[in-house]
Amino acid sequence: MELDRPAVIGRQPQAHRVGSGTMPRMLQVRSPNGDISRSHCEVVLEGWHVQLRDLKATNGTVLIREGQAPRRLGQGESLMVLDGDIADLGDGVSLRFEGLL
Repeated sequence: MELDRPAVIGRQPQAHRVGSGTMPRMLQVRSPNGDISRSHCEVVLEGWHVQLRDLKATNGTVLIREGQAPRRLGQGESLMVLDGDIADLGDGVSLRFEGLL
């Protein structure tokens, strides 16, 4: 998916959970065990950087970066992602960030 506007990812994502002025893209993912929150995380382009923000997900969001220990984001925390990073949302669902310069 090309990041042309913010994206909210979750099992039943809702736009009112984010604060940007642009209507975000809603990306619904399966969560058979209910590990993924309705609006779990948001991916936003800020200037030249891609930000991953946890939307106070019940089971959290884990950032996996090569050469580093996995890092669990705090509730509401934002981090800049790098090319090759993976966001693990739980329940076997992950996002891989590719093509970032």
